[in-house]
Amino acid sequence: MRNGRVCPANVGLFLPSTCMLARCTVRPFVMPKMMPTRLELWDDSTSRWLFNDREQRALRHVDYNVQELISSACVSVGATGCTKMIKLAEGSFNKVFRLSFNNGQTAIARIPSTLMFGSGVSWATSSEVATLHAMRNVVKLRVPKVLAWAKDATNPVGSPYIILEDIAGVPLHHEWTLPDTRGPPVAKMLLAVANIMARPAILPFARLGSLYFREDFPSQPQAPLLPEGYARELPDFEASATVGPIADLLWWRPLHDELGFNRGPWDNIEECIRSAVALERRAVQRHREDPSSLCFTRSKLEDLDEVECLLSKVEDMALHLEAVFSSMNCPQWSTRGTLVHPDLRANNLIVPPRTADNIESRLADPVIIDWQGTSILPFPFQAHIPHVATYEPEIFDADGNPMISIDGNEVSPLPPDFAQLSPALQALAEAEHRRAMRQRLFVRVLTHDQRSEWNMTLTTGFFPKLIHPLFQGILRACADGPLGLRHLLMGIEQIWQDTSDFWGPVPFSFTEQERETHEREMERRRIFEGKLRLLMGRLHCGEDGGVDEEQYETAMEELEKARSEWNEGECGGPFPFEDGKWGQFL
Repeated sequence: MRNGRVCPANVGLFLPSTCMLARCTVRPFVMPKMMPTRLELWDDSTSRWLFNDREQRALRHVDYNVQELISSACVSVGATGCTKMIKLAEGSFNKVFRLSFNNGQTAIARIPSTLMFGSGVSWATSSEVATLHAMRNVVKLRVPKVLAWAKDATNPVGSPYIILEDIAGVPLHHEWTLPDTRGPPVAKMLLAVANIMARPAILPFARLGSLYFREDFPSQPQAPLLPEGYARELPDFEASATVGPIADLLWWRPLHDELGFNRGPWDNIEECIRSAVALERRAVQRHREDPSSLCFTRSKLEDLDEVECLLSKVEDMALHLEAVFSSMNCPQWSTRGTLVHPDLRANNLIVPPRTADNIESRLADPVIIDWQGTSILPFPFQAHIPHVATYEPEIFDADGNPMISIDGNEVSPLPPDFAQLSPALQALAEAEHRRAMRQRLFVRVLTHDQRSEWNMTLTTGFFPKLIHPLFQGILRACADGPLGLRHLLMGIEQIWQDTSDFWGPVPFSFTEQERETHEREMERRRIFEGKLRLLMGRLHCGEDGGVDEEQYETAMEELEKARSEWNEGECGGPFPFEDGKWGQFL
């Protein structure tokens, strides 16, 4: 197994084991005079949470040996010392540092939040490294080169880590929403994003799960990576890589993190869905055994019966998906896997710094970072509009409805009273409209070929809205409450009924009373989410209550005012920002 080793910079093939170097043992390395604080090294130093603060901060704490991390980075770039280490970024999943060395080079060190991933952290790390090498050497996308890495804590650093090439550039999110980011540069970026999604998806994997090096499974019989024709064309890739357990965090959440469950690889989508259902059924069982574990979820004890019923409907549907795909002349969708970047957002796209000479060209060929948790699943489960091209409303009326909306692929015009709005609000409305038009343009770029799989999936709401989020609905049914999974299944049932001449009878059903009850719950949830959006805007925070450290005290004062003004009946539910309430990662 590759664990705690260093890769030379001139690897040309798909990283065969003969290209690995043993860890250098030269000591001592020169430690940097400029270092992050203890808080910055091991904890989330930039955020606080308006509720569940203690739990959120604990989840992001990571223990590791900083000196050993620096030593490993020095070896990877051929340096004898590190002159500076700064914290570049942190989120829920990783802490990211830039290291400068005494030979003039720089590198990026990334430490995953091990508590966030549980025992899945080693799979997530191993799979991401293999995926990066495949994207760089097989698909020929621009991704950072991996210089060194360790998959688990059994190394001198005491934690999984990845040392990466430092890409010269800036994250796209610094300018993606600015008023002057428009016209041809935006069109070039959307075309580039479409290519980033489409090019890896061309490879048809023979099994479902996530990508790894073959030597990560030395004692297991090696199943084919690609169908025979592709394997002949890519012999190095076929010999070096394999499909293993799925690395998506959803499958490793706290109530799913147990041994003995099938997390792949799978031969077909029915097996995959049944495995997800089995994991969530185990979560139901554990919640029944310990009702206090429902803290931080949106479920009550009485909701668990419905969750189990919905999971049974999912299983019934899984039996028939192969027939559905065959009726669309795409039987391979049931058994062939597709790899697509899981989180294409602006801060995961690195572009050159802006100069007078590159305004038109700089957005045309970004470097793509953060492939953590990439899955190999059938194409319909991967087809979606990525975050960077998705229109997310930021301006709402008093009822929480967006000022600019998208119906299908049509964008609503600017509001009728646009001329009466203040100049500041006019500028915001125009920015909203530009972002909505970007989504429309992106879909047109990706679906220009009327015969393409992207056209068959993205031009209808069925796949991106109901099939792509299905595993989220299954594996978070207890955490988020039954409403979300029920909503997906009712949507699938309706479309299936409309297409039953081709797809056959719907394999599950809901009663009229269940639909009426669901509509009342959905209306209440829509009201709640509208009020929640207004509350988040007022407090300048995310849905989990996260704010910048320097804004915490002010936001807490405003929170107390908002709590006193909240009316549960009018707002569709109880005040959301209370300790013990729902948290996405808790």
